[in-house]
Amino acid sequence: MKTILPILCTIFFIANVQAQTDSWQQMQSLGMSGNARDGAVGFSIGSKGYIGTGNDNSDFWEYDPVTNVWTQKADFGGGPRSNAAGFAIDTKGYIGTGYYNNGVHIYTKDFWEYDPVTNIWTQKKDFGGTERRGATSFCIGKKGYIGTGGGGAGLKKDFWEYDPVTNNWIQKADFGGDARDDAAGFTIGFKGYIGTGYTTNGYKKDFWEYDPGNNRWTQKLDFSGTARALATGLSIGEKGYIGTGNDGNYKEDIFEFDPEINTWTLKTDLAGGPRKNAVGLSIGGYGYIGFGSAIDENKNDWWRYTPSTVLPLQLTSFTAAHTGKTNLLQWSSTQEINTSHFVIERSSNSNLFSKIGTVKTNGSGLQNNYSFTDQQPLKATNYYRLKITDKDSSFTCSKIKSLSNNLSFDVSITPNPVANGFINLTINTESLAAITITITTINGKILYTRQFAAVNGNLTKNIDVAAFAKGVYVLKATSGKESKMIKFVME
Repeated sequence: MKTILPILCTIFFIANVQAQTDSWQQMQSLGMSGNARDGAVGFSIGSKGYIGTGNDNSDFWEYDPVTNVWTQKADFGGGPRSNAAGFAIDTKGYIGTGYYNNGVHIYTKDFWEYDPVTNIWTQKKDFGGTERRGATSFCIGKKGYIGTGGGGAGLKKDFWEYDPVTNNWIQKADFGGDARDDAAGFTIGFKGYIGTGYTTNGYKKDFWEYDPGNNRWTQKLDFSGTARALATGLSIGEKGYIGTGNDGNYKEDIFEFDPEINTWTLKTDLAGGPRKNAVGLSIGGYGYIGFGSAIDENKNDWWRYTPSTVLPLQLTSFTAAHTGKTNLLQWSSTQEINTSHFVIERSSNSNLFSKIGTVKTNGSGLQNNYSFTDQQPLKATNYYRLKITDKDSSFTCSKIKSLSNNLSFDVSITPNPVANGFINLTINTESLAAITITITTINGKILYTRQFAAVNGNLTKNIDVAAFAKGVYVLKATSGKESKMIKFVME
């Protein structure tokens, strides 16, 4: 395809999946009944899911969908709490706000970052709004968002953006609906969505879209289920889902939202039964819902949702990075049953995409790794997605990755983790100052330092780290007033 045309993945795909149905499958529960909880936080990083906190717990767990195994990780750094907010940005997870019980509810606004590579929690700048519980959160691109919620000062409708690069919060336009807590939210592409929840007038079912590009809320079609609070929200590809919750009775229904045509569709009920305050997240082309509270009991079960439009292929990772003056896309997949090829698509605005390449699948049930180089990226921000195409021409789309070429100083390392004793360092810079490279241990001990002559464009160096022991290291690149740090792992 040589001309730029809008491609609406969902519309073409629907015609080929009318006979398919969605389904639920029970997966491994979280250990003993003592791990049952409601009000927990969940998000996914790469091919793994993470849940933690809830019911005044601070424990934190990683779920591997390939092995169907839970692994306990370092406790949440902020201590026990319930009804906190959380999201993931790239390779890091974030949890903040919520409350803990000290005879009375103590509301919080502290905010913490989790690094799954080091299994370490780091406290970041406190949430920009007031202390609260039951806030709604999601990630759009490389920014996180938290808003609404309740607390000692009543219900909220303020809305805040977190930038992990600057570790700073910026207040954005207030949520478009009434102040509320215990709403449900998710992200589709580069838009955020919030709906349902509890207000001073009772349960709600209104539904709103947030566009960070113009900092504006737009009301969409009301949620099709009953008005409710403490529902679960998640997104899979180009569709969003809200279900379960409490409307005076605990619910098990699930509804799918299509942003292209602004409609809700009733899907198959959660097989685990009615509940409120559950955890929902997506990994690859599947959704997961579990935990929460049912009548007279908390839950620790875990259920996988297969939407009717899912392809057998599972996309386990998808990344975009600068490599000099080109952009490198890398992804991994498993279960390539009847899958034909990937179409690589690019956009300048995250809405209208055009084809820039095709990569055939290996057709193996094992993990397969792929890459594609965009030789001529757009000068501004590039938005990339994969159109995963089956042999019968049906297809679905991956989540969107963004990459800005308006960078005066960009540093990347490959491979990471390091297995062969060398790292390939690439630096994009417009500075004429000399470049200093320093490598330290995670505790700050300097192991390597060297200065390179100033360049204007692309600097590539191969650094020998074979003498380094297994562990986590930090590379810092400095040029004039600009600097950047990257962690890498020696295996």
